[in-house]
Amino acid sequence: MASAFHSLVGRAVDRYEVERQLGQGGFGAVYRARHVVLGTRVALKVLWPDHADDPRQVERFLREARAAASIGSDHIARVVDAGQTDDGIVFLAMELLEGRDLKAELEARGTLPVSEAVGVLRQVLDALEAAHARGIVHRDLKPANVFLTADGRVKLLDFGISKIAGSRTLTAAGVVLGTPHYMAPEQLEESHALDARADLYAVGVMLYEMLAGDVPFEGSGYQVLVRRVQGERPPPLDARAPGTPPLVAEVVHRALALDRDARWASAAVMRHALLEALAGRSSRPEAQATVPPKSGAAVAHGAAGAHGPTRAPASAGAFASAGAHGAAGAHGAAGAH
Repeated sequence: MASAFHSLVGRAVDRYEVERQLGQGGFGAVYRARHVVLGTRVALKVLWPDHADDPRQVERFLREARAAASIGSDHIARVVDAGQTDDGIVFLAMELLEGRDLKAELEARGTLPVSEAVGVLRQVLDALEAAHARGIVHRDLKPANVFLTADGRVKLLDFGISKIAGSRTLTAAGVVLGTPHYMAPEQLEESHALDARADLYAVGVMLYEMLAGDVPFEGSGYQVLVRRVQGERPPPLDARAPGTPPLVAEVVHRALALDRDARWASAAVMRHALLEALAGRSSRPEAQATVPPKSGAAVAHGAAGAHGPTRAPASAGAFASAGAHGAAGAHGAAGAH
């Protein structure tokens, strides 16, 4: 399948001249491309031909563009164009980012200092606050979908399997979407009945991993992992990462609560608690916001953990995501949707 798209390099896709490939995955590829009129460069994400023939896959792919564009956060990678060419190529044009994703950062460094980890996730929570305010639940938060730019900004990637309030669902009942190690217990059952607290669970997993060097739960297979996530408490963070401030560990473990009613009620509340914990101050539970209501589901496209990420070198500057459209070190490529 990948060979069918090698010929895109040097070709024109709509208004974009494809310069080189940045990454690829099971559902498509990401290229560095130049707008032929403006001369600006973008990350061009395209679907493989067999998926471009499936109306549901095309709708999921294009729904990512609508979801990202509707949020309007500086911490979400901008989608600048989307469409389908006369010869059937379905594409998204995204801002071209220089840097590498958090997965590559952790692979290179192992762990991050507490202050740096909190600084990264503060910006992720800023992005989630904006998304949740629009009724959008990401559903596939993981290090490969968090991009660290060369100038210190953090960008959230890949709304391909996001759940959008009020939109028609594209996921069959009982289908699970996401990346298992980062999925909330309720998400491992089904992807429909989720709210923003599933995203906050994933933030908790990422912070745990950033400090301890590993995710809270591992398993010899999917079913073993599901049983552990749904039936066990995470190992104490301070045992895995000695020296973690106790208040920071408390924020993490609250985010990882089995019962979502016991988690942080919103991204804004969790961000406040995290910053207070870093400063050595406890955040009182009564300061929480109202729990967000459940929203009607709809998928934008892509599924990572379910299909897993595909990585490219972490140097170039494009992005798109991992899992759901794969992941390139710079910004990813087509994994699944």
